[in-house]
Amino acid sequence: MRFLSVGRALIAPVLAAVLLSGCVGGGSRPELPAASAVAGRETPSEEYIIGPMDQLSIFVWRNPELSSKVQVRPDGRITTPLISDMPAVGKTPAMLADDLKYALGEYIK
Repeated sequence: MRFLSVGRALIAPVLAAVLLSGCVGGGSRPELPAASAVAGRETPSEEYIIGPMDQLSIFVWRNPELSSKVQVRPDGRITTPLISDMPAVGKTPAMLADDLKYALGEYIK
């Protein structure tokens, strides 16, 4: 019985030492790029090309019932209120916005 209580008394400090040893840094810090290099990069939003399974948020000004969140289908098309199938894959967000504006222009004056 005494050996059992001594074993329990030793388990807690040993376990704490093992867990805390994982917190000790053993290597050098990773090199991060300079802030000026990160700030100088172009924003990816203008270059981004929409692909299958992308999640898109479509916002139609002053028409919240036409705004929606859609997923690009595997066939590369999206479905929104009033527009049944519109190709989206291979376009930039700005190109798709122009296409949506043109298509919705038939319904919204």
